[in-house]
Amino acid sequence: MKKKILGLMAIMILVMAVGTSTNSYAKKKDKDSSMGFPQMMSKLSVNMQIWDDLNESEKAEAVSGVIGLYRTRNNVAILREPEFYIKQIDQTIRSNPTMRGMGIVTVMRILSVMEYDYYNGQNKDELAKEVLGEKMYEANKMRLRMRQR
Repeated sequence: MKKKILGLMAIMILVMAVGTSTNSYAKKKDKDSSMGFPQMMSKLSVNMQIWDDLNESEKAEAVSGVIGLYRTRNNVAILREPEFYIKQIDQTIRSNPTMRGMGIVTVMRILSVMEYDYYNGQNKDELAKEVLGEKMYEANKMRLRMRQR
C-alpha cells in the first residue's frame, strides 16, 4: 500500500511537471470530455480501463510520461519508442484482459523487462526472472528466440 501511494505521488509530480508544459495534449474523441493529462494519468495509474478510449497521441503521451517517470524516479532507461509500447500494450490487453486491472506503470515495467529494454544496471536475465517468475521467464525467452528467426 505504501509503495502504491509513493508511486501515485511520483506520478502526480511528473504529471504536474509534464502536464503543465504540455499544451499540445489532444482532446479525447468525445468532444464533451474535459479529461486532461493529469486526470488521464491518474486513471491509468490505477488501471488500464480507459486505454481503448484514448487516441494515439494520448497513448504516446501516457507512455512517454511513464518512461520519464522511470528515468527520474528510478534512474531507469527505457529506450524503445513510445509507439512500440503502444502496440505492445494494445496486443497485451487484447490477449490478456486481466492486464486491464494493472496500472500503466506496472504494465510498462513488465513489458520493458520482457523486451530486455529496462536498463537499471541489473543483469537482464536476473531481472526478467525476478519480475516475470521462472515459468514466464522461460516462455518469454522462447518468444524472443522465435521473433529473431
